[in-house]
Amino acid sequence: MENSPSFSVLVIDDEPSLHNAMALKLSSRGYEVFQAADGREGLELALKSLPDVIVSDLMMPNMNGAELIDALKAVDSTRHIPVIVLSNVDNVIEYQSISTTSANLDGIKIVKKAETPLDRLVDLVNQAIAMFVC
Repeated sequence: MENSPSFSVLVIDDEPSLHNAMALKLSSRGYEVFQAADGREGLELALKSLPDVIVSDLMMPNMNGAELIDALKAVDSTRHIPVIVLSNVDNVIEYQSISTTSANLDGIKIVKKAETPLDRLVDLVNQAIAMFVC
């Protein structure tokens, strides 16, 4: 899929080296990339920038990824945004156990951080764009 600079991705992770690497890889593929260091900052940036896709860690300070998704799904302007949860917590049951609302997982993909190379992450973003945005 040919990436267009008009597509944007919000990367949320509390590990600076990892979110910088993800941002570099995605921007090299033509995406406009926004970055946040935790869920609370990510929520503020998502509401402001309305990205096409969000890539988020699950276990973060201030607001974890499940709380972030619950907050995004509660707002009309962000509930449609696909979210790729990139975490070592890769089990839906574990995800739902930390979610305050056990949010519907439509448009949410949970993948194992340690087993997802950056090129695979780009593929997942491309798939999300194709399925939910185009």
